[in-house]
Amino acid sequence: MRRILLYLLLAAAVLAVAAPAQAQHRRYRDYDRPRSSSVEGQTIATIHLGLSSPTGDFDTFFNSGLGFGGSIAYGVSRSVLLSFELSHHDFGGELPRDDASVTPMTFNAAYVFPTGGSVVPWAGGGIGAYGHHERIEDGISPGVDFDDSETAFGYNLGAGIGGPIARRTLLGGGFRFHHVDGDRLLEANFWTFQVGLGFML
Repeated sequence: MRRILLYLLLAAAVLAVAAPAQAQHRRYRDYDRPRSSSVEGQTIATIHLGLSSPTGDFDTFFNSGLGFGGSIAYGVSRSVLLSFELSHHDFGGELPRDDASVTPMTFNAAYVFPTGGSVVPWAGGGIGAYGHHERIEDGISPGVDFDDSETAFGYNLGAGIGGPIARRTLLGGGFRFHHVDGDRLLEANFWTFQVGLGFML
């Protein structure tokens, strides 16, 4: 129940700040940003922060936590952005001394849907290397504690919305699903909901 409330609060925050972006479109239309939703030739640096929530077998041992990161993107056409992203996601365990983390380094592509307005939706995905660490210390039975790390292939899929809040500053939010292969560790699946600020370079 607490996880659902967190999602609802974050979604409300995004809607609260995204709506004024449409109203401010006229205020910023005379500045040097594009008048359409075209991203061609644009370089955008983004930082983001939000909730990371495990699912599947990963959810059996670990709880929701914090995720943050940054990316650099370039518009290769009117509607397609290619980007490199580095992020980090922490997950608390069912017991106080248990924890896990996932650090993705991914190459992503996003399609920006033209709307004729300043607030636009996007959808996309990516692949890359995911650093995965897990530590389990039950503190009850000596010899059964577990601490291991590996780097594995992973992918992500997601969608969201974004728009301008200043001359060269963007605000957006979105959901992503991440899948991380496992060898010594179990496969890790998790959802993220993050809010980000973008800066047009």
